[in-house]
Amino acid sequence: MPELRCQSLAPARFIASHGWVLQQEAITCTAVLSAQTKRLKLINAIHTGFWHPAMIAKVGATIDVYSKGRFAINILTGWFKDDFRAFGEPWLEHDERYRCSEEFIQVLKGLWTQDRFAFKGDF
Repeated sequence: MPELRCQSLAPARFIASHGWVLQQEAITCTAVLSAQTKRLKLINAIHTGFWHPAMIAKVGATIDVYSKGRFAINILTGWFKDDFRAFGEPWLEHDERYRCSEEFIQVLKGLWTQDRFAFKGDF
């Protein structure tokens, strides 16, 4: 019988909504779950407007090593303006948030697949 492989998505909200007043920070939760589980696929939601892609590349690679390849990322552009305001981050319109996310993904891929990587983008 094949090994059962469940998934866990750690959501990334910073301002409580939908009754989630006790929601924890997603990356930390994923790291904790990586140490406490053996078969769970660990999916971490990342808002591109709040993180530097190099930091996420390093944190993600670290969790992936310790979880033996069970780490994944769900890239979010963000839609809840209050999250951005709470962090003092600029609110970008829809198309600009997607362009920012495209650059974020390019940086992640470059850092994860190339020995030497440089990137110059708009964001």
